[in-house]
Amino acid sequence: MLTPDDIFEKEFKRSMRGYDIDEVNEFLDQVIQDYAKLIEENQHLKKENQQLKAQLSRQQYHTPNMQSQPTANPTSEDKKIIEDLIRRVEKLERKTKYLTEPL
Repeated sequence: MLTPDDIFEKEFKRSMRGYDIDEVNEFLDQVIQDYAKLIEENQHLKKENQQLKAQLSRQQYHTPNMQSQPTANPTSEDKKIIEDLIRRVEKLERKTKYLTEPL
């Protein structure tokens, strides 16, 4: 995976009819900034995803055999927490997948 430093250090050959060097450099500066933000956000989302999975796992641990006991009645608050966690994990997985797909 490219790093912002890889982009910054990339050198291109120059030619008589090439692109405006200053314009290319300005664009690459913006790419570097955006790329660094995406990397940081990706790391944050992965960490949050792990935390949510751990939290969901703990929640499931505290309510063992919920699925095997059809008569078990989780509270509406429990249901809301589980649904919220599932939504958040799915959202993070979609974002993480998008950020880690090769270009």
